[in-house]
Amino acid sequence: MKNKIEKDIAYKIYNSILEYLNKRKISVRELANFLEIPYTTLFTWLETLKKGKCISIKNILFLEEKLNMKLIFFV
Repeated sequence: MKNKIEKDIAYKIYNSILEYLNKRKISVRELANFLEIPYTTLFTWLETLKKGKCISIKNILFLEEKLNMKLIFFV
């Protein structure tokens, strides 16, 4: 059950970031520059999310703050 929840959250975050990229018509490299983090770090986060594993809460909150969007929320 825990793995399914983690996988669902990871996929939702991954898809939200991809939607953000498509909406803004920017590349992953441009997003990394905007976030002021290395491209390899952002790419690693995306690969981890794509595999169905969550990145740290600290990193999720960082992305939410910089992108000004909600990636995860609890009801």
